[in-house]
Amino acid sequence: MEGKYVRRWRGHGIYRYAKDNPLTISDKDYYVRTTQYSIYPNRTQERMILHTLDVCRSVYNQLCELCRMSLNGKERIPSSIDLCMVARCIWNRFDWMQDIYENCLNDVARRVHDAFERYLNGRKRGENVGLPRFKSEGMYDSFTYPSSLGFSFRTKEGKKGGFERLRLGKIGQLRFGNRFMIPGTMKTATVSRSKSGSRNIWKVCITWRIRRFTEHEASIDPSEDTLAPVGLDLGLRNLVALSDRTIIPNDDTYRKKENRYRELQRRLSEAMENDPKYRRTDDFKRAHAKLSNAFRKAKDHRKDQYHKMARDIVYSHGDIYAEALDVKEMIEGSESKTMKKLYREAAWSTFMNMLTYKGEESGTSIHFVNPAYTSQLCSECGTMVPKDLSVRVHKCPDCRLKLDRDINAARNILKRGLGVARHVRDQRQSANVHDVSTDGSPTRFVEEPYFV
Repeated sequence: MEGKYVRRWRGHGIYRYAKDNPLTISDKDYYVRTTQYSIYPNRTQERMILHTLDVCRSVYNQLCELCRMSLNGKERIPSSIDLCMVARCIWNRFDWMQDIYENCLNDVARRVHDAFERYLNGRKRGENVGLPRFKSEGMYDSFTYPSSLGFSFRTKEGKKGGFERLRLGKIGQLRFGNRFMIPGTMKTATVSRSKSGSRNIWKVCITWRIRRFTEHEASIDPSEDTLAPVGLDLGLRNLVALSDRTIIPNDDTYRKKENRYRELQRRLSEAMENDPKYRRTDDFKRAHAKLSNAFRKAKDHRKDQYHKMARDIVYSHGDIYAEALDVKEMIEGSESKTMKKLYREAAWSTFMNMLTYKGEESGTSIHFVNPAYTSQLCSECGTMVPKDLSVRVHKCPDCRLKLDRDINAARNILKRGLGVARHVRDQRQSANVHDVSTDGSPTRFVEEPYFV
C-alpha cells in the first residue's frame, strides 16, 4: 500500500491519499491478523522439529526453576530481558542444543515471564492460583520464530519471492497447504503440533501487520460501483439469512454424527473398564484415536464452512448490519438443555468474529444494531406481529406481506442499521465547523470521524 494510489482487495475502487490531510501512520492505522497453514515435513524435518520442541521444553523448565528460586522470600522475578540472557547462556552451554534456531529461545523466555506475571497478578487480586508447572515430555507443543528473519516463503528452487515453499530456520524448506497470501508484513511464525492418534499434525501460524483503510483515503471512483448494504440475521434452522432473500441453512454438523460419537464413546468407556491400566492397551489407544479424529473432522468442517460463508458475504455486499447478540447470556438464560446445545453448536460468535476481521481487511464496515423485536415487526409496514419459534413464516394482517421470518428479521435489521447510520451522519454534518478567512481559505476544520 505504498505510493500515491491504493487499490482495495476486491476492486471497490482506487483510492488516493487526500492532499490537504497528509497521512500520518501510527500503530492505530495497523492491525494484526494470524493465518494458519498446514505444513508437511519429511522424516528428517519432523525429527528436527521434535528436537526443537525438546530443547525449548528443557530451557522452559530451567527458566521456571530459576523463577521459582527467585520467588523465595520476595514477590519478584527476573525481567524478560534477563531470562533471554539466561536462555542464551543455557543454549551456549550444551552442545546438543546448538543445532536449533537460537532466537526461538527468546519466545521461551517470554512465555515463562508471562506465566509468572499472571501468577503474581492473581496473588495480588487474592485469587487461589498455583505456580506455573514444569513441562513433561509431550506437554510442550509449539515454538515461535519471533521475527521474520527466521522464516520466509520461497519458490520450489529455494529462491526468494515465491509462495510454494516455507523456509524455517535450521529446519529447511517445507511443503504447506492453504496457500493464500496476505498484503502485509510478516512478524512471527509459530509451529504447533496436535495429535491425531499416534500421528502428529503440524501447523504454522503466521502473524501479519496489515494497514487499515482510514478516512484519509478518498475515493475517486464513481458511486455506482459501490455494492449494496445488507442485513444479516443469525438463526438455528437457517444459520444465516440475508435481506436480499439469501438463506444459508444449518447443516447440523454435530447432530448428524451424534450416533457415531455415542458409539465411539461407548467403546472408549469399555476399554477403560476392562483394564485398570487402560492407557497402555491397544484397544484404548485405538478407540481414543477414532473419537478424537471424529471430533476433529467435524470441527474442521464447520470452520471451513464458516470461512467460506464469511468470505462470500463480505465480498458480495457493501456495509453489513447484524444483531448485537450476547450468546453467552442466551446460553446461561435458557432453561432447555436442547437449546443450550443448539446455541453452542451454531457457534454464532465464531462466525461473527470471522465476518468482522474479513470485513476489516477488505474495507467493509460491520455494524451491530439492537436485536429487539426484529422477528416480530413487519419489515414492510412496521406492524407488531407476535409469533413463537415454531412459526416459520411471517404473515402481516395489515399489509398482507408473506415472507420467511428470518428474511423478515434481516430486512428489519437492515432498516434499523440504515436509520441509525443516517441519524448519526446527519448529526455529524450539523456539528461540522468550517471557518473561512477573508481570502476564502479554511482556517479551522473540525469534523468527527465517519460512522463505523
